[in-house]
Amino acid sequence: MNNPSPTPARSPSQVGAFRRWMLTLGALLVVALMMYLVGLLVPLARPSGMYAGMGVMMLLPILLLCMALAAVLGATVVAAVAWWVGVRRIGLGLVLLLAAGVSAVSFFAGFDSPWFDPSPASSVGR
Repeated sequence: MNNPSPTPARSPSQVGAFRRWMLTLGALLVVALMMYLVGLLVPLARPSGMYAGMGVMMLLPILLLCMALAAVLGATVVAAVAWWVGVRRIGLGLVLLLAAGVSAVSFFAGFDSPWFDPSPASSVGR
């Protein structure tokens, strides 16, 4: 009785690679959400009204430094998770670049979000 062994739909190495990339992608999405919330809640000035242009230029260096810090922290956390699950070489480099970009953009999106506007100038036109 020669019973053929069952052939799985995916080999164990394919399942492991899928698991590694899904955990890395999940870490990237969690870090992006956290950077968005940090950008939303950081008490940086949000200039508006007549002096908005001048205020943004004064705030720009601080905002760029915060974005750079968010990019470094986000990339470090996602790279640590990717390294832990087994992503190596070129994949790790791509994850670092992607995480840095997504973290910086999500921080700025949180900073520029209309959901949180502490300035009383949002009621202009009364």
